[in-house]
Amino acid sequence: LAHDGVHVDIDRINKEIGESDDPGPLYLLRAKLCRAHGRPELGLQDCQTARGCGVNPREEKFERALCLRDTLRHGEALRLLDELVEEANSTPLEVLSERSAIRERHGNLDGAILDLVRVQSIRPDLESTLRLGSLYEQRKAPGLAASLYRKMLERLGDSTLLVISLIRAESASGQHDSALALIEKQLKRASLKAS
Repeated sequence: LAHDGVHVDIDRINKEIGESDDPGPLYLLRAKLCRAHGRPELGLQDCQTARGCGVNPREEKFERALCLRDTLRHGEALRLLDELVEEANSTPLEVLSERSAIRERHGNLDGAILDLVRVQSIRPDLESTLRLGSLYEQRKAPGLAASLYRKMLERLGDSTLLVISLIRAESASGQHDSALALIEKQLKRASLKAS
């Protein structure tokens, strides 16, 4: 395989693959590095090789799905992510998050929302909150988005991104007084910082 020049770590892994009695995990690691450095097609080749070397099939399938996503083969990636969700008793949050993103790209907002709600219920962080809120807004449910943003603001405290999102959602849901109050609060805070 022509992996030369992708990254310095690739050369080290190539050497380790040649010396290893169990190269499967190394092929999988090289696939991740290739994908991270913009060469997902090489990552797919390594996933294929790793599959025959006894690696964790779920890890290989997930990496293959990411490589397919990065080669713009979203339908194939989505099929693998669906399989991962169906096969598992508890689905890793990364699988749900990736599936949500692909579903969104293909216009399946309801499916994307369902996956992110599951992620959000287990690991409510800023990224998943902003993504889920944006999906609610796209689905013409700004009130749900505003509620989600408010809850996360209570948890995290001040977050400019959340406040901006909340202002947008409040405005879209007709809560103009609330949106204006948020804007005024942010302006006052900014002027105090400038003083």
